[in-house]
Amino acid sequence: MSFSPAAVLDALGGDLDWALDELATPAWILDRDRVIRWGNRQLFEQAGEVLGRLGLDLLDPGSRATGEDDLDRLFRGHVHRSTAALTLLEPDGGRIPVAVHSVAIGPPDGIVAVFGIGAAGRPLPSRRLADPRSRLTPRELEVLRLVDRGLMTKQIAQELGLSPYTVNNYVQEINRKLRAPTRIAALSRARDLGLI
Repeated sequence: MSFSPAAVLDALGGDLDWALDELATPAWILDRDRVIRWGNRQLFEQAGEVLGRLGLDLLDPGSRATGEDDLDRLFRGHVHRSTAALTLLEPDGGRIPVAVHSVAIGPPDGIVAVFGIGAAGRPLPSRRLADPRSRLTPRELEVLRLVDRGLMTKQIAQELGLSPYTVNNYVQEINRKLRAPTRIAALSRARDLGLI
């Protein structure tokens, strides 16, 4: 069974991704291999670039066995949701005690992912969003400008020598950073910000 976190979020409503980004607590989606496939803004601000990393790598070594047991029960369909007391590692080596609330995504006989959210033992500091102009990478700006020229995903891929899948990932990331549910909304927001 294939899994696309973006497809799940899109199916649930265009504004869900934006709403999850606005949470003052980290949230993520792990695939069956326990790899982080989606994370909200707070997760990236707290843990750094984590997409493609094992979720258990974010835990203090003393919490990893508990985290693995919790995920095993969810993926095997033994439970639909769970809460585990774990300790997250910060990039600077700090440790944060959290209650990780998780829910399985998919039917009991075919769980495809786990959505989790970490409620910190202490409030997380409120952080202002960075200016989207400074958040977009040069490659994302290049893709955005090609979208503005009216090119489709395959055309952009050919122009940049990338796969259509990679271009689609760039477009999704641009939409997330600009807090836009669609390409058209992203273009409108980019024009308002003077990006294009």
